[in-house]
Amino acid sequence: MSHAKPAARFGFTLLEVIVFLAVASIGVGITLPMLGGGDRGERVDEARTQMNAISDGIANYFRDNEEFPASLDDLVTKPAGAAEWLGPYVQKSSVDLESAGAGWKYDPWRTTYQLIVASATVRVLRSWGPNRANDSGGSDDFDVLVDSNPILWRITKEELLTINNAIAGYNAHDAPPNLSTQYTACLNVLQAKGYLPIGAPPKFDYRYDAWGQWYKTVGNPVTKAKSVGPP
Repeated sequence: MSHAKPAARFGFTLLEVIVFLAVASIGVGITLPMLGGGDRGERVDEARTQMNAISDGIANYFRDNEEFPASLDDLVTKPAGAAEWLGPYVQKSSVDLESAGAGWKYDPWRTTYQLIVASATVRVLRSWGPNRANDSGGSDDFDVLVDSNPILWRITKEELLTINNAIAGYNAHDAPPNLSTQYTACLNVLQAKGYLPIGAPPKFDYRYDAWGQWYKTVGNPVTKAKSVGPP
């Protein structure tokens, strides 16, 4: 007895169509946020790259001028009174000449980067992020800090090297009498004896460290001077 083969089935049942559409909608729901996140991630990375370059420019400006720029424009245009300005401190793109909102001062969302005073020695470079709104550092804002303290330490160490060489020279050739443990009197003797110039170079003042604090002597007899560091 022969059995007829079941006829081939074409098409889908209503249940299968519903299941297919449900699975497809889940897939789209997962994929679209990933795509959007990827685009946002690329823009955030671009912004951070730009901000790191600008923050390096701000640090270099501080190194040369021993003060922060009053605005980002000072990085590319010499401000009045900045005798030690050696800029430009950032490379301006040719796009700057073509359209507003597309130059080096603008983040990928076409909002101007903000230069914010955090303290006497720290500045904050801020992007308002994708929402282009000032959230005072919250929400999707993100920051890059520019801390001048490492630069101030370098300036201070360079000056201390000169001072301590002068102290060593005096101790090797003129002592006794020993140098006074009061730094002002110690400095006066070093300058009177010619171990330190009386007219200090423009960027150096042998009385104060880079934070504007008096140096202190170490030892009795004095062997060196020191800085107490940031106030």
